[in-house]
Amino acid sequence: MIPRHARVMALLVVLLLLAGCGRSWGKVSGTVRYQGKPLPKGSITFYDEANQAVTSPIDADGKYTIPKVAVGKVKITVALPLFIPMAGDAEGAAKMRAEQRTLPNLPLRYADAEKSGLVREVKAGSQTMDFDLE
Repeated sequence: MIPRHARVMALLVVLLLLAGCGRSWGKVSGTVRYQGKPLPKGSITFYDEANQAVTSPIDADGKYTIPKVAVGKVKITVALPLFIPMAGDAEGAAKMRAEQRTLPNLPLRYADAEKSGLVREVKAGSQTMDFDLE
């Protein structure tokens, strides 16, 4: 007969091993283009099947990298920055308006995971996912 404490220890070991057998992850990078040109600013967000989100900024060349995305089907959103001037900061507000005028008029549907139409399959390991938005 195996002592009770040995059975408890064996159960704990099995539970710890099972906990280590969790989700797999992928590293995703790529370029976001709008009407054929790199999107110069914004953010891209991946929503996994549990609706957990991971986000990356989009740089001036339209490039992004998300180092840890759950493997499986993801919904994706792309959004431009939201400019909110501080009250009484006329100079800052003018700079924001000028910068906003340089950005394309990206359709709002791309900022909604249910309407963007951007769905992909993430696999384990590094991969490239480029997006050409219209």
